[in-house]
Amino acid sequence: MPDRAYRNDLILLYAANRVSDIANVPAFRQLCSEFAQNPFFTGDRDQIELAKARVERTLDNPDMPLTQQQSVRNAIKLLVDNRRDKKRDLFHELIVAGYRKHWNAQQQQYFDAAWKMIQFDYDFFLSFTSRYPDPDVGGDNPINIAYKYFIKQVLGPDAFKGDDLKNTNLLARAVHKVLLDPPNRGFYFPRQQYDNNDTRLKLEKACDSSMLFVQIVQSIMFDPPRDRKNYCFFEWERVMARFPEVERDNRILYVLAGTNYDGLREIPLPDIYADWHSHITRKDVPYLPEAEFWDASTLKSIKKTILESLVAKIKNAWLELSIGAPN
Repeated sequence: MPDRAYRNDLILLYAANRVSDIANVPAFRQLCSEFAQNPFFTGDRDQIELAKARVERTLDNPDMPLTQQQSVRNAIKLLVDNRRDKKRDLFHELIVAGYRKHWNAQQQQYFDAAWKMIQFDYDFFLSFTSRYPDPDVGGDNPINIAYKYFIKQVLGPDAFKGDDLKNTNLLARAVHKVLLDPPNRGFYFPRQQYDNNDTRLKLEKACDSSMLFVQIVQSIMFDPPRDRKNYCFFEWERVMARFPEVERDNRILYVLAGTNYDGLREIPLPDIYADWHSHITRKDVPYLPEAEFWDASTLKSIKKTILESLVAKIKNAWLELSIGAPN
């Protein structure tokens, strides 16, 4: 493993000095001399210098002095904007070493909490079911037929050539693809029918490392499966326990498929699902109109609903994280 003994010193020196002044700092010049023969030093130094220049433009622009609150907001926004970039952690190191100490205790606490969220593996967790009534009947999963032309529009004309369409929710796959608006990363797990401890652990870990929870709601979700866990309910319970109550409306999102709002309200359900059902039906949940037959306006409506009701809210959640920094 290459020697990076100098890296922490470089971080501290760049954090404490402006890029325009660093070449005149004795400790910096000494460090450069000491590691002049190290084959990695110059590349690491240049990388850190570029990152510090970006941090300065964001937090330390003499032409536009910032309040400490604005500094915290800008720091969080920089990290959010680069949450899927390899430079993210370097930005964070420089901010912590050079700027965090100037913020008050509340601002430091808020920044540290935001940083934990920025490190989440996923921007969203997509919850859905592949179940449907009368599974012993042959043919494709009915949800795939109901949204046939939207699925083809998003996934391509070969979307229906898979081997196991009966147990595959292609609508969920298509929604997932639309939600992957860069730099979004989503958790999509199509094989929830495998009811075992590994599956539960995988779902728990992903729920706990997702900024938002998105659930595609179908009536069949409220019909308890006979032979295994209802994973849609399991996932919902997990995020309800995890998200603070004041954040649930913004971080738990629903979209209806295969049934409209009135149909969902009227379905019979076991008592165990009452809170789950109530949490959905008390909200103004958007509905995806079915697209079994080609209709341009319907396809446009579905795409618009996903972009405005889901993608925009994922983006807004990150925006609110940065602007929420306290005075």
